[in-house]
Amino acid sequence: MKIATVKNIVIWILFVLLAIQFIVQGGQKLIGSAYMQKMFVLFGYGHSSWQMFVVGMIEVVGGITLLLPRFRFWSAISLFVMLVILMSDVFHRVTWPLAPEIKNILIPASITLAILLLIVWFLRPNSLKKKIRSEKERR
Repeated sequence: MKIATVKNIVIWILFVLLAIQFIVQGGQKLIGSAYMQKMFVLFGYGHSSWQMFVVGMIEVVGGITLLLPRFRFWSAISLFVMLVILMSDVFHRVTWPLAPEIKNILIPASITLAILLLIVWFLRPNSLKKKIRSEKERR
């Protein structure tokens, strides 16, 4: 099997898994599940249902667009930026040392960030790939 084929299969598996993750988690936020409300209180947002709704919508739409090849790159970038912003905001809001519940969420979120970063790198537009190659050739 060719390396390019294996790479495409792995990327598709990552897309599907991430899409499921974002759609399920975003859906829980949209319906206002008790667990998500507890997490938002733990993160320092209180009982802010509008923030949970906005984050849930971004996650559901981002999860769906991860499966659409035309929007995949921009969806991965948007979800990556959203996660970085939310994680940095949580770090500023919570008290130290971190509660075990927060640690249990930040580790999977960090793994998700790493996967999104890999996806963005593999899907970067050809113009950016050419620019990187020309920079290497100049050196």
